[in-house]
Amino acid sequence: MADVRTEAGRLYRDALAGRLPVRDATAMAHLLRVVVETLKAETVQQDIVVIQNPRSFE
Repeated sequence: MADVRTEAGRLYRDALAGRLPVRDATAMAHLLRVVVETLKAETVQQDIVVIQNPRSFE
């Protein structure tokens, strides 16, 4: 998640400075959002596995 935060900050700064078109930065930010949602879903899935079968992580 820290990497996603860093990348989002870079996109913002690059767009603000004119090094990256705002349209491109927006599209890339949406992709980062997909990455965040995927990471969250993966964490939830791991939690479900632990709850259903706690011995699988011993």
